[in-house]
Order: sequence, then structure tokens, then C-alpha cells
Amino acid sequence: MTNSSYYLVWSAIEERCPDNMLETITGKIPEIIDGLSSYEVFRRPDAWHRDESSGWNILQKALKEAEPLIKDRVVDLIRNIDMGLIRNTLVDHIDSVIETISSNKAGDT
Repeated sequence: MTNSSYYLVWSAIEERCPDNMLETITGKIPEIIDGLSSYEVFRRPDAWHRDESSGWNILQKALKEAEPLIKDRVVDLIRNIDMGLIRNTLVDHIDSVIETISSNKAGDT
């Protein structure tokens, strides 16, 4: 019975679909792709057993191939980092931690 129902539905679809349906669908693909978000394009595998997207696989391959360039850029940035900025950032962070500890101790007494 179920197979007969599917056959009837498929027949009805084929009767109503124009001959150029493949061309119509193929023509819509670029429009659909342009509307995808970065999440949809670069979707990682997840805990619900959804597979990664093709875009994710392409991105991973491209990153692997670009690894030497990325490494060179990181090394260059480290060599040219503003040590004064790092020092000031660390001092600000240490001051913030000390202030938090001091205020917690003041509240305990």
C-alpha cells in the first residue's frame, strides 16, 4: 500500500514538474549558497551526530595547507610585539586581581 502511495505521488510530481526542472534547481544553487551563513557553510560535527559540512572540510584542508604561512605570521607578530603593551596589560590585570582579592577579604570580615 505504501509503495503504491509513493508511486502515485511521484507520478503526480513528474506530471506537474516542467521539463527544465533540473535547470531551474541548478540555477537556484548559487542564490541559495550566497544566502548561507558562515555557520551553515563551516558547520563542525556536533554532539548530535551531525556530520561536518563540506565547507568545514575545505576550510580544514586550506588551514592545514596554510600552516607554514600561519606559523611565519605568528612568529613575525611575536618578534614585533610591543613589550610595553604587554607589560601594561599584565600590570592592569594583576591590579584587578589584587583589587578583587582585597574586596573579597574586606567583605569576609
